[in-house]
Amino acid sequence: MKLIKCVNCRNIDFRLLFITQDYLSKELFLIEKCTQCGLVRTHIDSTLSSSKYYPPKYYGQKGRRFLTAIEKVIYFSRTMRGREIHRLFGKPGVILDIGCGRGIMLGYLKKIGWKVMGTEIDSGLVNISKHRGLTVYKNNDITKLPIPLKSVDVITLFHVLEHIPDPVATIKYSKRLLKPNGVMIIEVPNFSSFQAKISGSAWFHLDAPRHLFHFTKTVLESLILSNGFKIMKESTYSFEYGYFGMLQSMLNKITSQNNLLYIVFKRNALVNKTIRLKDILLNLLLLMPCVFVSIPIELLASTFHRGGVLRIVFKKP
Repeated sequence: MKLIKCVNCRNIDFRLLFITQDYLSKELFLIEKCTQCGLVRTHIDSTLSSSKYYPPKYYGQKGRRFLTAIEKVIYFSRTMRGREIHRLFGKPGVILDIGCGRGIMLGYLKKIGWKVMGTEIDSGLVNISKHRGLTVYKNNDITKLPIPLKSVDVITLFHVLEHIPDPVATIKYSKRLLKPNGVMIIEVPNFSSFQAKISGSAWFHLDAPRHLFHFTKTVLESLILSNGFKIMKESTYSFEYGYFGMLQSMLNKITSQNNLLYIVFKRNALVNKTIRLKDILLNLLLLMPCVFVSIPIELLASTFHRGGVLRIVFKKP
């Protein structure tokens, strides 16, 4: 096996935590931890194309990824993100949303006076965002964006940093794009969460190999502080991702078919013909008991800073 250096500390010594299976390709992947800085990563053969693990229907069709009821929750959540950012900054400014998806949050912010920019790697999502009248670049390398240095007030990465091959370089260059006192917001699955601990290789938010890195609170704080930022606010509560992450992880741990509920929510776009009827029936049988158990557990976990999603808000001096 080829030795790959840690993107953070350049160490080559990693400790295997466990092996997990991709619910789409059914391939197995090693989840390993750097023995020096503690960064956790998915070990992937660098010669493989990442597009292999993003099938054509992965991002949905015609601008929709999930069932209608779930889509409404997503639109509400993205709008609330925009409102939180506006309240945090206090006035309209310039925002760059890395991995902006369909541009729902940016669309809201544009309506209330913000200058908005975004990036996406999927052509379909870029076209949807541009149809909303948004400035979106098809790019997965922040250093190649045609954006002047020290010109952005807010940079956001919501569930994006874990997908990026070099998260350290992304944070470093983001600082150069920010104005003095500019704000950055990063939200990632919380590898130090209670749901990650109890479900291990069955944790829903592992999503290997699409998630290249798995951040603990300690490691992400270290990356932020070592680049000269000042942390303003932290949270491990997420209405959108926390409860479902706990629920799906519990079902994954009990049943043999990973992410079946998630597959159903995605409007059957990812349904595999190998899914067995008995797996569907077992998930239906366990669904309501797991719902009633997962909600209070996740709420309690987030109260003790062990919720399934980690959000850190920090400022450039």
